[in-house]
Amino acid sequence: MTSGFDLLEQQFAPHLIGDRTGSTAMLAWFLTNAWREEADEVESALCDGSNDKGIDAIVADSDAREITIFQAKRRQTAGRTQGDSDLQRFRGIAPYFRGPEGIDDLLAASPNRELALLVNRLDLRGLLDDQEASWSVSFVFVTNAELDASATSYLATTRDELPRLTVWERDQLVPIARRTERPGLLDVNFTLTPNSDVLVASLEDDVEMAVALARIPKQ
Repeated sequence: MTSGFDLLEQQFAPHLIGDRTGSTAMLAWFLTNAWREEADEVESALCDGSNDKGIDAIVADSDAREITIFQAKRRQTAGRTQGDSDLQRFRGIAPYFRGPEGIDDLLAASPNRELALLVNRLDLRGLLDDQEASWSVSFVFVTNAELDASATSYLATTRDELPRLTVWERDQLVPIARRTERPGLLDVNFTLTPNSDVLVASLEDDVEMAVALARIPKQ
């Protein structure tokens, strides 16, 4: 059976398009298969690049009234683990989302064009200034590595801090990859006895297709 790390690598590969980095491809896969975003929504949510302020994607859920900030770290080898330093730096940008003034500070810090456009398109300043709607902010960190002891300890000691930080690591991503893995062809030969009339249709290049009901023998 394919290892969990290799399976994830296989599933990330189709998302490595355009100028996406490996981490962005992983995050696009995650947003599609774990976060259940539509393809066009995934593309518009991504803002990874130089001077992205540690923000790789933003999703605003109008039903839950929640703004989710994403960061992704993709390891190139299965043996590399995820420590706590990346988690601490990621949470360190929380003041940008403390309210409308924080969004002003974020835009004043000269973020890359994609991030600035995304912040304005989502109207994050207006959302965080809406006293009646009361939008919340959460952070999600995605990695294809396993967490080391320092990361596990950091998450345990900061579990009650706001904004909430959720980490999706390899052991959580692999089951999703297993569920979404495309079925392959079985390396087995069957002799089938039709239980109905066989309908034969001629296709292109002298190819014929036969259709009938048949019972698959048990193995």
